[in-house]
Amino acid sequence: MDRITGTGRTVMGELIRQRGQTAEEFSEEAERFAREHGINATLSVRHVQRLSSGRRADGSPLGPLRPSTRRLLEALFERSVDELLSPAHEPVRHEANHEEAAEELRARLARARSLDDTSLALLRQRLEITRTLDRQFGASFLLPELRIQISHLEALLRDLFNSRKRRQLSRILVDALTLAAWQSLDQGDIREAWDHYNRARAVSRDAEDRSLESFAQASQAVVLLDTGDIDLATEMTASACHLAATRTPPLLASWLAAAHGEALAKKGETDSSIRTFDRAESLLPEERNQAETPFIVYDRSHLIRWRISALSYQSQHVSLDLLSSTRAGMDRTFQRAYVSISINLAQAYHDDGYYQDAQRESEEARKGAARLGSVRLLTSAQKLDLRVRRELPLRRGRRVGRAGAGTCPCHLSMNVLPGEPSGRGAARSTPPRPALCSDAAQGTHNPLAVGSSPTCPTTRDLGEQLNRGQRS
Repeated sequence: MDRITGTGRTVMGELIRQRGQTAEEFSEEAERFAREHGINATLSVRHVQRLSSGRRADGSPLGPLRPSTRRLLEALFERSVDELLSPAHEPVRHEANHEEAAEELRARLARARSLDDTSLALLRQRLEITRTLDRQFGASFLLPELRIQISHLEALLRDLFNSRKRRQLSRILVDALTLAAWQSLDQGDIREAWDHYNRARAVSRDAEDRSLESFAQASQAVVLLDTGDIDLATEMTASACHLAATRTPPLLASWLAAAHGEALAKKGETDSSIRTFDRAESLLPEERNQAETPFIVYDRSHLIRWRISALSYQSQHVSLDLLSSTRAGMDRTFQRAYVSISINLAQAYHDDGYYQDAQRESEEARKGAARLGSVRLLTSAQKLDLRVRRELPLRRGRRVGRAGAGTCPCHLSMNVLPGEPSGRGAARSTPPRPALCSDAAQGTHNPLAVGSSPTCPTTRDLGEQLNRGQRS
């Protein structure tokens, strides 16, 4: 690695030398800073070397900088580009003078002291507006702005000493960081998502808030689920549930249990996943206390969708009627969730042999993901859409049932809901599958009726959840 050395350095080169950084290290720091602050600029190692020496490799003068590069350098050093690229005739002092530095510190402390309850409420309101816009329009144009919000919150927290206000501001910051992490993951940037979650956990620990820390930790596990590190994700969600075992708001306790149930489902531990989702259902309060958990958007309808998605991870058969009913009752402002369940519905149509319906749903899901700018959902929708399009010409006009091993027919493969009129939906059936519950094995209940078996956990609990969700 080349250190910034030699004569003829610029002020920027001298500052990098005083930091003890190589050109490679500074390049990495600058690009990380640009990502975190929403600056669309890169700074390669060669460019750092040119800017540090004030000359190109062939000795010719530097040309004009791009506007984005100027913004990045000025934000990093808090100096103008003209000063940074001027010759370093003598060692550069980090501060012009002591009094100027003292005045700046006094201003920062005064700004932090001026933070009152009204200001905190406005910061929370601004974040809630960002969250509402995100779920309706996607993250692509909101993430840069959210990074700036986070930078402002972190600056305030560094200079804030009132313990009550620090706890309140920490909650807003953790919420902002976890939202930014989720948006980064949605945009396909796994590294940035992981870094945001790490910072959220650190802020939670500093605030000594176990509820916040457990929320950040369980949220971070979704990155591991996406990367295939299922064992570690399961361990992290279990640890988060344990961390929040005492004095945890009921809504958060339910949310944490559902997050752990999802990880167990992806791990293939079906029975444990069902029991954990049952626990999440039992913990869910009838009424939400917004003041306890302002950082969670979660209710019974979210839990039902979460449980359906968990079953799809295991390639379990999920009823078309259940999926259709759930989607029909959704709040359409939750566009990302709507596209996600549309992907589940397309998969269910495909698995039941309705290939034209599967093509229609997968194409709509793909268009919806594209409108939102969701790289994560678009990747899933495109893979399914491509598979359906390949198979459609081979199976057009035929209904082909699922082949091979599956799950108990009662295990959410009910195809007629109680009271549904006869017709196309009522005529569907699925091939026999190995039974997972004793009633199905003994033939003592009708697998086509939701909740028809009082001892089958899946039909009983999911049927009750769906009915409650439809009444609410």
